[in-house]
Amino acid sequence: METKERLLKYKDRGPEVVKLQKMLKELGLFSGPITGYFGPLTLKAVLTFQRRRGLRPDGLVGAATWRELLILAEAGPGKIIFRSDRQGVYNLYWFNFYGVKIEPLTSGLEVTSAAKVSPDGKNLAFINNYREIWLLNLTLKKSRKIFRSNLNVGEFSWNSDGRKLVFDQVSKDGAVSAGIFILNIDTGQVQKLTDGVSPNWGRIREEIIFNSQDGKILAIRPNGSGERVILRPENTGGPLWLPKWSWDNSFVAATGPGTSISIIRIFKPDGSGMVEVASGELGKDYLPTWANRDNLLAYLSQKVDYSYSIKIVKAREANAPQTITTTNRAYSPAWNKGDHYLAFTQKLDKEEIFIVNILGTKLLNITKGFGNCNSPTWVVS
Repeated sequence: METKERLLKYKDRGPEVVKLQKMLKELGLFSGPITGYFGPLTLKAVLTFQRRRGLRPDGLVGAATWRELLILAEAGPGKIIFRSDRQGVYNLYWFNFYGVKIEPLTSGLEVTSAAKVSPDGKNLAFINNYREIWLLNLTLKKSRKIFRSNLNVGEFSWNSDGRKLVFDQVSKDGAVSAGIFILNIDTGQVQKLTDGVSPNWGRIREEIIFNSQDGKILAIRPNGSGERVILRPENTGGPLWLPKWSWDNSFVAATGPGTSISIIRIFKPDGSGMVEVASGELGKDYLPTWANRDNLLAYLSQKVDYSYSIKIVKAREANAPQTITTTNRAYSPAWNKGDHYLAFTQKLDKEEIFIVNILGTKLLNITKGFGNCNSPTWVVS
């Protein structure tokens, strides 16, 4: 990404300084008035930004500083929560756009899942040591264990009001499943819903979609009624796994066999209208992630030569995916609130968290030098 903004330095004036001050204010680094004058307060904010981003702290706003300012101001506001082994084992941290800094959220745990934010943005659920569900209050930054399983906790998701979680319990190798359960986070009550794995709770339909162990895709109401079969593996050329509702529950995405080694298929809640996301070459397409307020799907595409790319596709235009960026080993795409940026993990010397706009023109490492970092989740509320 090249910037057109001119070099700014101490005591400069003009509209570019106004732009600079506005961005620094949005990022929580500048508390002074917007004057268009590059004075001591602006200089202090620039130096703070440069130090926190690992840039040369010279107070000059050149191409590198402009580039990072522009991307962070455009991608925010909000926070990106991720796992890092900075403490020796994986714990949770967040990158806060307001203040442009990384802060710890947990300590002394062994977080073994991506964190999932409740729809109201108040709480965070995650798995500790494979078997425990923990809840973290994002305002107080306090966490507590709310459930412990004798098996491993696998897939889990929130209901629409953020008061319940649905999850499955499986053996480490996935061969044994105890079924799907609903947990009330206020009372701690746990109730078995049905047999199956990989539940995903719809926000609009209030219906949970899941897999049977023989590969069928089913749906059931949270009260246990209305269980129905959506797709059978004999009708789709093999089982489709990990079904995910779109934000408005008008589509489902799942991964299974197809014209490539693995391919993503999109279909309607009754199983009709199924289409394959066009891969275009032999490889794997997987980890589909729906946008927050659009029927837009982000996913990972891996070629047989082990090169990776992040792609997006519209549900109604599955034959026209768009490549956002080509990377080293990558995974875990997550959307920002405006659905115009993605966070993802990329394997360099270590795992790092990057953000990229959906045009693929702006790419930034937000965790450089912070240890192995993965499983980003964007707080979108």
